[in-house]
Amino acid sequence: MKINPQTTTSFEEALRAIGQGLQSLAVEDFELQVEGDGYLALGIPRSPSPGAVANQSTKPGMKVTFQNAWQIITERISRYNAANSKSNFLRVLFTPEGIHRLECEGETKRSEDSGGIPNLNQVSQILRMVGEYIDAKSGRFISACKQQDSISFDYETTAHIRITKNWRLAELYEYWLQLSKQRQKRHDVAERELAGERGKSATAQHR
Repeated sequence: MKINPQTTTSFEEALRAIGQGLQSLAVEDFELQVEGDGYLALGIPRSPSPGAVANQSTKPGMKVTFQNAWQIITERISRYNAANSKSNFLRVLFTPEGIHRLECEGETKRSEDSGGIPNLNQVSQILRMVGEYIDAKSGRFISACKQQDSISFDYETTAHIRITKNWRLAELYEYWLQLSKQRQKRHDVAERELAGERGKSATAQHR
């Protein structure tokens, strides 16, 4: 089984895009695993309230944009009733082409939004954190499972060791804050190095 789909994106980008797709189907709890060169998701869609449905019909926004693209970028394999359960499950294959399209839609949406703390209750942001963690470890994503207020995921290290992580969603803010501080430090170092190079260049020109 392939555990690293042949895509040109990072796991952070790919998993965030998949999360956007799941959000467009109102999926909150799911199982996700690598399937060939894509990802296979088994999710439970949330039943919308009458008020939510009415709001969607009058204010389509990005949700409709995602849903329109959904017919092109993903393959809905089947919808069925699980044994001894009244819940409908969605079984969806995310192809590399579909993920790319979702990334483009997501970039448009993010460019319209103001900056700040991301909504860490959204599936896209939860999976983004998972992908960013795996990228930081130079690992390869294997699978993930979100249930209510927690998510667990498996990845493989460069030494081919399989590791399982379990996160409570309440812990994601601290992890996001830690990543933000690390990014800021890297930015500050780069700025100092750039300022130093500019200073050397200015000195050389005055000689």
